[in-house]
Amino acid sequence: MDLKDEIIKKQIIELLDNPGMKYRNYKLADIKSKIFVGNQKNIGYLNDDYLKNLLCELEQEGQIYINNRSKNNSMWSYRKLPTDLGYVYGIIKVNKYGEGFVTDGKHKCKIKEEFLNEALSGDTVILRPKKISTNGDYTSYYVDKILKRANGKVICEVKSDDKGNYYLEPIRSTLKHKIIIKEAVMERLVVGDRIQVQINDNKNGVHYADFIELSSHKDDPDRDTKDIALEHNIDIEFSQLALEEAKKLPVKVTEEEMQGRLDCRKDIVFSIDGEDTKDRDDALSVKKLSNGHYMVFIHIADVSHYIHPGMALWNEALNRSTSVYMSQSVIAMLPHSISNGICSLNPGEDRLAFSCIVELNPEAEIVNYDFKECVIKSSKAMVYEDVDKVIEGQNNRGNLLEEDTAIPVGYVDFVDSIMCLDKLAQKIEKIKEKRGYINFGTNDIKISYDKDGNPIRFDTLKNSRSRKIIENFMLLAGECAANYLAVPTVYRVHEKPKSEKVAEVFDLLRKNGIDIIDGRKISTEKRGIKVKTTTNFVNSKVIQEILKQISDMETRDIVANILIRSMNRARYDTENLGHFGLGLSSYVQFTSPIRRGPDLVQHYNIKLQKNGTFDYANIADYEKFISEYAAHATLKEREADLAERDADTLEMIKYINNHVGEKFTCRITFLNNKNIFVKTIDGIEGVLKLDEVDGDNFIYDETKAYYRGQKSKAKLKIGTKLTLTSKPSRYGDVVFGMTEKDVLSLKLKKVNK
Repeated sequence: MDLKDEIIKKQIIELLDNPGMKYRNYKLADIKSKIFVGNQKNIGYLNDDYLKNLLCELEQEGQIYINNRSKNNSMWSYRKLPTDLGYVYGIIKVNKYGEGFVTDGKHKCKIKEEFLNEALSGDTVILRPKKISTNGDYTSYYVDKILKRANGKVICEVKSDDKGNYYLEPIRSTLKHKIIIKEAVMERLVVGDRIQVQINDNKNGVHYADFIELSSHKDDPDRDTKDIALEHNIDIEFSQLALEEAKKLPVKVTEEEMQGRLDCRKDIVFSIDGEDTKDRDDALSVKKLSNGHYMVFIHIADVSHYIHPGMALWNEALNRSTSVYMSQSVIAMLPHSISNGICSLNPGEDRLAFSCIVELNPEAEIVNYDFKECVIKSSKAMVYEDVDKVIEGQNNRGNLLEEDTAIPVGYVDFVDSIMCLDKLAQKIEKIKEKRGYINFGTNDIKISYDKDGNPIRFDTLKNSRSRKIIENFMLLAGECAANYLAVPTVYRVHEKPKSEKVAEVFDLLRKNGIDIIDGRKISTEKRGIKVKTTTNFVNSKVIQEILKQISDMETRDIVANILIRSMNRARYDTENLGHFGLGLSSYVQFTSPIRRGPDLVQHYNIKLQKNGTFDYANIADYEKFISEYAAHATLKEREADLAERDADTLEMIKYINNHVGEKFTCRITFLNNKNIFVKTIDGIEGVLKLDEVDGDNFIYDETKAYYRGQKSKAKLKIGTKLTLTSKPSRYGDVVFGMTEKDVLSLKLKKVNK
């Protein structure tokens, strides 16, 4: 923008923002007559199209509002965006239920699906209030204008009408108007093809779009995974240049590459992963020192030896920023020849590692640490379940001889190392608790399949001892890396939650039978569970204590999920803001450079700092790069999380649709005035639809946060155990209902109680 544009825009804002003319609508000629450049009035001097462009730019910036509903341009009018009348400018996000949300810096505005006006997630919009509450607050909005499309990308399926004419039907979007692409492209498609298009213009109620790519066919076995990935902006294919670079990388470590590295190939080194893991980022070894201390080697794949700035693979890794694990497939951050090959710490293979070597005293406190380039040869790729058997067997061993214990085949030579690391990990766990680490548990699901690829079982992964070994030493490495780094880097931050959010969640828990006693006056009504805290309830130790005092694991998991709702999301930032959930003042991710971009960047940064090769003369440019990448990595992580969640939900839907009409034991995990969220004892998450309940009408009580049956008088609240009937489900929801018999059982329980 040149100086003249800035001057004119400023004058337009001052004119439209005149307090005395607050609600006036200006015509183009009115504005034109008031504009000056220097001392020259510009009637007839300013081109109308030029001025209109500036006005459009101001609207896209959220500064003004253009009433351009008239087809006659001369009838358009302009005014300051009337935020005092409830108009809102912002970027809309659309959830899986089709609901839109826009945050204006003060509060979150919700837009129902029918009022989205064809806005897509990420679009810049102006909202107009639709409904006003009794206290004058705006409670409902609709999209008045779409100012700018984020990318306009939509996945469509080719369908045919009764006459055999092809048309495009959007999948998982709210577009209602016809979508048209070039006829020459449409002719090459067949019914059932799923394609990605980019919406450009909307003319006369028709969306004109560009064809981007053929995603899949509706009958392809992996069509849904691809569609979910594309929907969440996840790249599936690597660039040709990146693939060519990958082909040129070695498949074996050469003698030349080993020169100058610490040789750890004779040490007892092993990895611990899931049984299906192919990309092994990390491995461990431990030595007891003569002074009674322990030296723990946290070996991490040295991806930065092979991939560095200037390469297409580096650009691909940072652009993707994370691998995405979706049901039975992985959309990798790096080509499989790298992630499963030369960079994976596979057993029996020489591999390059960038290792965090930590000296711990007998209480597992850090005495010293360093980062070294090493070469290792892993002796074994262990799995969590077998390591747990070793630990359990040794703890129950008593005076039995080693050959009498149930040690899995191939683990005998590693028992001492496993038990040493386990004892250190338990002590690290206690250190973490003292500093305020919050153990929310995990919601990660393991899905088991039959030989035909159909889901047959869902298991929630538990934080077993073997997983704690890996978790604690990986966190230890991240803590050391954060304390070491002095160059601009990508911190993993988790900010302290707002007190009002925590108080709101505590209040919800109270309404559901869990009293959080925090020094404030509360009801003396007898409740199910009492949890003592302090007056400073926005404190990680307080939240930790709440979870520790709840012994019932089902209840604990539900409470943990509710408490998480009060937390900020962890993210990446260049500023070291600390990590509330981990109780750390400084933390970076370091241990997964195969599957996380920030970890790859940490390795590169540590090497620059350690080798003294960081270019401080260009630190401003590097800070800019790191800042932009931190924001990008946060976005890509969120997209990956949503894609993985959608993929898991899809597998649950497939399972439920094969068991329609069957009974499931569930607990209510959360509810609001629209939905009742439930989870089966097998870990399947779904929604109890009130219109699928027979024999009673349940009404939501806002003040008490529960549903009450008008006939049965039964209360449905968080934690309530139910017998539900599975219903045919669609994308986005696993659906349950209740038969009259199910409702009757609730009534009888209430009477018996």
